[in-house]
Amino acid sequence: MQMYSSLKHVGIRDCFSEINTNPGYVDEEGRLQILPYVDFQKFPHDCNLCPPNMCKGMIVERIQVSMAKEGKKRMIYLGDGIGDFCPMERDFVMPRKDFPAWNLINENRTLVKAGVHEWKNWSTFFYN
Repeated sequence: MQMYSSLKHVGIRDCFSEINTNPGYVDEEGRLQILPYVDFQKFPHDCNLCPPNMCKGMIVERIQVSMAKEGKKRMIYLGDGIGDFCPMERDFVMPRKDFPAWNLINENRTLVKAGVHEWKNWSTFFYN
């Protein structure tokens, strides 16, 4: 919900073909309820880098297969947490500066095969 709202608010929601995140809703009492992306009891994955409810590397692979069918070759992945490290092994990655994923990459740049370009906050994209 927050991702959709933020992108729509700044007028760039249409720049993204899809957004993969844990679904959420506001309950009757006005509280935000977050649900898992997948039922990890029924559909576990073997990735030890990702949380049990979502392997972002698997999501990226699915998107890349779809992109290849459309003749598209590259994608850019933005992330800031340790759970974003798995998909950062792909083409081009933009870890958020001074966040866990950026810190991990900077401890050992050889961990990531992708081109690394850091970002600090949303204004990095809109005002530079």
